[in-house]
Amino acid sequence: METSDKLSPRQFLAAAFVSALSPLIRRFPRTLALHAGRAAALAVPAGALLLLPLLAAAFALCRRQAGRGNAALLRALLGRRAGRGAECLYGLWFLFYAGFLMRSGAERFITTVYNGAGPALFVCVMALLCALAAAGRSAPLGRAAMLLCPLMLGMILLIALLTAKDLDLTLLLPLSAAAPRGVFAGALETANILSVPFFLGFLGDRLTRPVRLREALPWLGACLGIIALMTVGCLGMFGPELTAKLRYPYFMLVRDLTVLGALERLEPLVIALWVFPDFLFVSLLLHLSARCLAPRLAARRWPAALCAGAAGAAALALPGEMGALAFLSDTLVPRVCALFGFGLLPVLLLCAALRRGRE
Repeated sequence: METSDKLSPRQFLAAAFVSALSPLIRRFPRTLALHAGRAAALAVPAGALLLLPLLAAAFALCRRQAGRGNAALLRALLGRRAGRGAECLYGLWFLFYAGFLMRSGAERFITTVYNGAGPALFVCVMALLCALAAAGRSAPLGRAAMLLCPLMLGMILLIALLTAKDLDLTLLLPLSAAAPRGVFAGALETANILSVPFFLGFLGDRLTRPVRLREALPWLGACLGIIALMTVGCLGMFGPELTAKLRYPYFMLVRDLTVLGALERLEPLVIALWVFPDFLFVSLLLHLSARCLAPRLAARRWPAALCAGAAGAAALALPGEMGALAFLSDTLVPRVCALFGFGLLPVLLLCAALRRGRE
């Protein structure tokens, strides 16, 4: 493997950060408002408390298996055949998830900007661009993530500053007696959204060195801060009931914003900028899918192109009814993400402990 195709820990974490913004805008802060109501913002630190032990265990496992990605860990800890089967299962999930993100991104454009348009053009363009980005080496995706981080952070902080003066904090208080139960449900949703680094662990063999937990904490804090800003902004503007009913409350938040009394209608610009996290995450998923399904051929370009075509076909084959898409977005995909993102970790830790016991 060429040294130029290695990812630094910063690039890996930047890729995880930007990729997490894609499912974040699809489900937050609406989901938190639905579960926790006025206490939605409290679900953010609660989610961090749930996520930190899992991250610590994952990074500890990676340090013990330095230079090996999730695929090698699966084969080493589960056995060659079972590990290879699990790797192929992940590859198929990455393929479907990429197709789902293409379709959900198309629906987001259709419902917010281009009313009445069809998803085919958006899906085809996204599949083509992501196929080019996913083909071959991993390092360009890490460099792209480093460029996108300041852009997305700057946009979110600017929106937070522009909306701060109009927030009604009385919509956040008082909390109800049922708040703790809702906060716990919201914490599970927060932790699930931030499961992206567990997927990107399949790039572990491309890292210059293992990622340390203390290096990941600032990026985790940035993600949690963004979720908190979006949640407080939407709840302070619309209240928890309306926030839970709106499909994309954050985009509604920026609809009437003006900058210096001159620049208006920021919503299409913000929606357009949010295509970048979709693009990066889909490209990474296609890249990972090619590596999982055809590991010996992943360095070539055509496996990623085939994966992009299959993901695009899956995107167009998904049902177009809003109820079906809402079920996929709010129920099926998050649960499968939790299974693939967190369900594997206890199995790997148990297998690693058993192997150490035998040795």
